[in-house]
Amino acid sequence: AAQIRDLHRAALEHGPPVEGVSRVVLLGDSYVASKATPLEETVGSRLEYHLNAAGGRTWEVVILGYEGWGQREELKALEKYGSSVGPAVVVTLFLPFNDFRNNSKELDEIGERQKHGDVLPASEVPGLFLEWSVLNRLIAHRLAVARARSPASEIPVDFFAYSTEPDPMWERAWDMTESLLLDTRAAAASLGADYLIASASTPSGVLGA
Repeated sequence: AAQIRDLHRAALEHGPPVEGVSRVVLLGDSYVASKATPLEETVGSRLEYHLNAAGGRTWEVVILGYEGWGQREELKALEKYGSSVGPAVVVTLFLPFNDFRNNSKELDEIGERQKHGDVLPASEVPGLFLEWSVLNRLIAHRLAVARARSPASEIPVDFFAYSTEPDPMWERAWDMTESLLLDTRAAAASLGADYLIASASTPSGVLGA
C-alpha cells in the first residue's frame, strides 16, 4: 500500500504536462526513491538541476522508483503512469550491483536465503565499504579478490555481477535483463519519448579513476 501511494504521489503531484516544460521519467530502485536523502540531494533533483543549468530547454524530472525494484517493476510503473506524465525522455538508472538479481527469480531466491544468515551480510564483507579514495578503492578491490578465494557460499550473490567467469544462471539473468530493458525502450517509444540508460555503481564495482 505504501508503494502504491508513493508512486501515485510521484506521478500525479506534477499535474498534467505543461507547455514549454520537457519531462524526464527517471526509473530505478532505492537509489531513485531516495527516501533517506534530503530532497535537494536526491538523484532526481540533481538531474533536474543540471539539465536546467545547461540551458536551452526547461526540464522537470518525475521519479518512478522503489526499494527492491528491478527492471520488471520499473516497466510496469512506466506502463501504468507514463501516459499521465507525458515524458520527452525516459531514463533507467541501472544498478549492476543488484538489478540482475532483482530480475532473476533464481538469483533473488539465493539473495533471500543469504539475508537469513546463510552468508555474511554485504555490510560485513571486508574492504567493500571503505571511505572513498583511489587508495581505498584499490584496497577494497584487493580484499574483495582475496575474499573470492574463500568458499563461494560466503560471498553475497550480488558481487558475482562483476565476475568474468561464465555461469548459466547469470547468463539467464543477463538475458532477462536485456529483454526487460528492450521492453522498456519500446514502452518509452510508445509514449513518444527517447530512452536512455545510465549505469550507477558502488565502491565494490569501481576500481581506479
